[in-house]
Amino acid sequence: KKFGVIHLLLDIYEERSVKGKSLILKVGETDKETAHETYLLHKSVHLLVLSHDLILCRLRGVNEARYSALWTSSFGTHVLSGEDYLSTLRMNGFDEDLNFSGEFRIDDTIENEICGLFLLNVEKNYSKLNNGHQFLDLKTLERRIKEGKTTPHLEQSYKLWKRNGN
Repeated sequence: KKFGVIHLLLDIYEERSVKGKSLILKVGETDKETAHETYLLHKSVHLLVLSHDLILCRLRGVNEARYSALWTSSFGTHVLSGEDYLSTLRMNGFDEDLNFSGEFRIDDTIENEICGLFLLNVEKNYSKLNNGHQFLDLKTLERRIKEGKTTPHLEQSYKLWKRNGN
């Protein structure tokens, strides 16, 4: 608790080389603010909602602390301590048939995260997410990535989705 506010904890990880292999090991836990202020490695999960050749993206608010006013994945959140990617999505109301696509790393001046990506195929009238969300066709999304109008999370999610044969 800081200043009477409850802070949810995130697991913290370190990358270590063991017998020539790079391993990610849990080394502790801390609150989200400390993880970001001190650039500690932690996990987040992202969801891409797909409808045919469209991807549901969200425009982040202009007042958000990180990556403000940029397009991002359909849904993303930090993985709380003791949880995993899928349980985090389930806790946030995603009980549909989700497909794990893989992991990617965000390591820039703002974030130091290992991100798990899940996919959800829906019809275009999907209404669970409708707060600043918009279905983008692939050409529009690629243009926004080139113009620097997306978070690295959306860019890396899109690249992983494409790399997996989509």
